[in-house]
Amino acid sequence: MTRKTGAKSNRLKDALATFRATAGDDLDPKAAAVLDRLAVDERAAGAFAELDLNEAGAAKILTACIQAEELRRTFQDHIDLHTKSEGGKGGWLVRLSKAVAELRRFVGQLDRPPDDRLSASLRYDPSIIEEMKRGLYYIDDAIKARRTIAKETIPRLGATRKSVDSGKAAETAAIGCLAEGVRRCCGRPHRRAATDLAEVVLGCEVTIDRIREADRTRQRDWRER
Repeated sequence: MTRKTGAKSNRLKDALATFRATAGDDLDPKAAAVLDRLAVDERAAGAFAELDLNEAGAAKILTACIQAEELRRTFQDHIDLHTKSEGGKGGWLVRLSKAVAELRRFVGQLDRPPDDRLSASLRYDPSIIEEMKRGLYYIDDAIKARRTIAKETIPRLGATRKSVDSGKAAETAAIGCLAEGVRRCCGRPHRRAATDLAEVVLGCEVTIDRIREADRTRQRDWRER
């Protein structure tokens, strides 16, 4: 090992040692596995040498690496929850919205007088009727909030519907997550370093063009208007 290569490795080695010591028992096995992959790969050492980070900056990059791996690993769970919750016309939240509308019609009938003298009816205090309506308002508001969250899930995670359909969304989202971490920490993209870190952490082929596209997707405004 040359002196230059050794300096690169030592920089990463020191960052990993400090990160592990700080995390202590809070470092879960999957996160530790990410750090292990970084520790033995020269591409990761080269990336850290290029970024030239202080202790706090190195910790942020290592955290971004762990988060990227977690996002790739759990991405489908988020998508499955989105599909279950929204699911078009027959989705769970859509059915709940229809149920609330039906209950509102029912409550609206409770304070109406009977159609004739022979009809049986129950009389409710107006304050109770108002409490029922208020409760349904809050339930409906919570359902709308959950539907908004479900619609925003894919873009919020840094993917597109096209990438989900092609089966590459998990990788794209994870690459974008790591690229964003590098950009925010360093103030500029450092795409070569981000590319190397993404390949080591995610175990897939990553090009600078893919880093650029994933980062661009990640930066899109995903909030519902």
